[in-house]
Order: sequence, then C-alpha cells, then structure tokens
Amino acid sequence: MSGDSTSRLEEYRTLRSEILAKQGQRVQVLAFNVAAFGAIIVATAQKAITSLSNPTEGALIVFSGSVGHFAVLVPSIYFTIRHSQQISNIGTYIIDFIESKDEGLNWHTHWRKIRAPRARTALALIYAGLATVNLALSLLALYCVGLLIPSYYVIPIILGLISLLLTSNLWPFFKSMAEMASFLELLLASDVDNTLLASHEFLGGELLALICKLLESGRIRLAIITGNDYEKLQRQRVVEPVPEALRKNLVVYSDGCTRKLTFTDKGEEVESRDYHKQIAFEHGDKEIIKDLLALQLKEWARSYPDLHIPDVESQLSNGTIQLAVGPLNVNQPELEAQRDKFQERIIQELRQKCDKVQLVPSDKLWLRVHCKVREGNSLSGLKGIIETSVRELLSADFPDLSRPTIIDRGQQLALKPVKADLRETLIGHIKDKVCGDRRLKGQYGVLVGGRTTIDIQKYGVDKAFAMKDLKDSLDHQEEILYFGDSFGEQGNDRPVADVEGVQCISVGGGENLPSGVIALDGGPAATKACLRSILWALTGCSR
Repeated sequence: MSGDSTSRLEEYRTLRSEILAKQGQRVQVLAFNVAAFGAIIVATAQKAITSLSNPTEGALIVFSGSVGHFAVLVPSIYFTIRHSQQISNIGTYIIDFIESKDEGLNWHTHWRKIRAPRARTALALIYAGLATVNLALSLLALYCVGLLIPSYYVIPIILGLISLLLTSNLWPFFKSMAEMASFLELLLASDVDNTLLASHEFLGGELLALICKLLESGRIRLAIITGNDYEKLQRQRVVEPVPEALRKNLVVYSDGCTRKLTFTDKGEEVESRDYHKQIAFEHGDKEIIKDLLALQLKEWARSYPDLHIPDVESQLSNGTIQLAVGPLNVNQPELEAQRDKFQERIIQELRQKCDKVQLVPSDKLWLRVHCKVREGNSLSGLKGIIETSVRELLSADFPDLSRPTIIDRGQQLALKPVKADLRETLIGHIKDKVCGDRRLKGQYGVLVGGRTTIDIQKYGVDKAFAMKDLKDSLDHQEEILYFGDSFGEQGNDRPVADVEGVQCISVGGGENLPSGVIALDGGPAATKACLRSILWALTGCSR
C-alpha cells in the first residue's frame, strides 16, 4: 500500500470516529429533549387535572407547560442542527476527497445511494408528526391565552410561527436521523464457493468472527444462497461453525435453491414446507427424468472415455509441489474404499520422489497433497513426472473415481461429479432429452450447480427465485446486498441482478456484468473486506 493510501486510510478512520461521536452526541440531545418533553407533559397534565374546578388556573398551567416545552426545544434544536451540519460536512469531505481516490473506500457513497428512497419516506412521516405536535401545542397555547387575556392573541400567534420555524429547521437533523435509522437493518446474501469461501474452505477464523459480530448486532441478517448439497457439504462448511444462538438470523437456500432452511432461537433447523410446495416435481416426472439420465450416462461412457477419470492439477510454490486430484465421486459408499486406497497409493508414490509429503485438509470432492522437492532435483521436471505418474495410476487401477452419479435431493435431481471441461456439453445433451420429452410438458430446467454438478429441477427455480422468496418473507423492507462471483452471461449469480431492490456485488471480476452490479475483484478476500467495512460502519470497529 502506498504512503498516500495509508495516510488517507488513517484520515478515513479518524473522520469516521468523529462522525460516530457526533451522532452519539446528537442522539443524547434528542433523548434529553424527549425525556424533558415527557416530564413537562406529565407534570402539566397532573396539575391541570387537579385544577378542573378553576378554568383560569388550569389554562395558566397548560400555558406554562407549553412555554416550558419551547424553552427546552430551542437549545436542543440549536445543538442538533450544529451536530448535523458537522456530520454532513465530514461526510461530504469523505466522499469528495477520500473515497474518490481510493476505490475500496466507497461505502459511505454506496450507503447514501441505497438508503435515500427510504430516508425520504421516513423523513416525511417524522416531519409531519413533529409539525402536528407543535401546531397542537400552539393552538393549545392560543386557547389558554384566550381564556386568560382575550385581547392578547398576538402572543400565541407568534409562538405558533416560532414553532413552525423550529420544525422546518429540524429538517437536516431528521433527514440525517432517518438515513441513519434506515441503515440499522440490512440483509446480506451470499454465494459460497469462491465468494464467501474458497472452494475447499470451511467457515472459520477472522471471517467467522466478522459474521458472528454482524449477526450479534441484531441489525444484520445473513442468507446463504448456493447450488451445493446442504446435507453433505454446506451444513458442515457454513452453518455448524456459527454458534446456535446466532443462527436465528440465518437462512439457507441450498441444493440449487430447491431447499429453504431457517433456524429457531435455539439454532434448530426448520425446513420450509410452503417453499417446497412451489417447486415440487409433478407425480411420476422424477422417475421419467431418472430414466433419461441413466440412458445418457451409458451413452457418455462410450462417447467420453475420460468422463470417469479425475483431473490432475499441480502448482509450484517456493520449492513445493501442490497436487490436487478431482472431482471425486463422494456419493456412492462403494467408492469410499477406493478413494482411501488411492490416497494411500498417492502418498507412497510421492514419498519416493519428494520430502515432507503432507495431506492438506479439503472437502471430499478433491484430494490435495503438498510435498517438498529434494535438493538437486528439477522442480518443473519433477512436477511433470508426478502428474504423469498419477494419471497412469488412475487409468490403470482407479478408473471410476469421477464416475457421475444421479442424486435424488427431493425437489431436485443432480448429476455429479462432472468435470468442468465437459459440463456445458453434457448440459446441452440433457436439455435436449428433458425439455424435448412431451411427457414432462417443458416444466423442468437444466442448470449449472456448484462446481461439479448439473441440476435438474422445476423451471424458473434459481437464485433469483430464492431471492424473491426471501424478499417476500421479510416482515418489512430491508436493504439487501448480494455477493457473488459468477455474474457473466452463463453465470448462476446473474439472475439475481434482475431482482428489484437488490444491490449485487461481484467479487469475481468485472467482465460482461449486468448494469448496476458493483465490480470488485479478489474473491473471498474482497467479500471479507466488504463485511469488515459494514461492521465498521455499524460499530466503528472492524474486528
């Protein structure tokens, strides 16, 4: 990071702290005003009730209470307007002179744009309510003065004009308060792989701490929207690391968005029956599709001989070879033993050629091993030898470790694992069969799901469908941010960009993005940086 960027970041932190301090002082003034106003009303009402037999005395008491209210209101408005102007000036300086120069520091600008429509509505209601109260007090004072001194109507008229003037001067304060209140509730929605987490990661460390603090605030809810299997993958990766007490602010759409799970106050899973009714297979259709897929698998075994053999990938880093083999079939118990045996053979093979052979923790779809090259050996040459050796081992002894399997997930059929370089081609074949079968009446779609899956489910059920359901299920309107990495033309996040009221953020690059999508780069690291900024905006603390 350059010296200028570092100094701007430090200035940004200082100014944000100053804004939070001014907001706190402004809230204290408001709280004092409300408390004093309530005390005056209660005291005046008590005195007036005890003086019902003497109208002149009661009128004098009510008039005194009205004057007392204005005596409290005038200094409160002075300090409130002063704090609001200072906050506005600091915010404008941040936008014009700091955020315009550092692309990563643009949250003040985005929040202002996102919350403006709601702020105007809230502001109008608050302004109308305050004007009504002050007008009522003025009329009451007018009535009381009329009882006391009928000829001096000019006094309450002046008080009424002062009241309306003070109400108009409160506009900047209540505008700022409405904007701040509109940010108190935010719904964050996110894809998982290469967005929230790297493809082999489990939720933990700093990211888990950030998410827990956001959920603890009571102002943030988190929705996980993923194509992956919940039972065998996302429950362990995303949900279980979150403390049970915080899961009530969590909702999960999984299995290609054909499952919706919410959580009770105790963290217990609740499956949504109403949601599933909308996307269920018609009677008998699931069996028809399974038969079509089984025939396709037999044809592909002849047409694509490498379909059942995992890919072998390796990278070089600081004298270390990082080997990855996959995708592997983890859905058939009979292949588990083969996978374990293959893992043992790989480790034995590497130990003959390398030092410090280490199995790297990963999800079951991939086998990852790191090893150190021995002194005197060529790093690039050894890399090629290892790749060739592993491929020969797979072809000779483990030819079915990537064999695609039909998986029944209830309201979805999935075919996995499917190698990335073949997936688009195979999707085209399945579409021809499923969409062309008259018995199915064109009710089902074929989609890219997760990293290694082809999904078949009710047509129109995708991440946009889940997002619309999520919006409909909210008790009241909340601002929604959606993080994804695949907004390109064939990306499974792209449909979310068309959902009204959702601000999409792409952390997978900025090519071929729909209009309105904010383009970032950096994958899960960018998502974590955004979450840290949100936490900072909420609490003034980014950790």
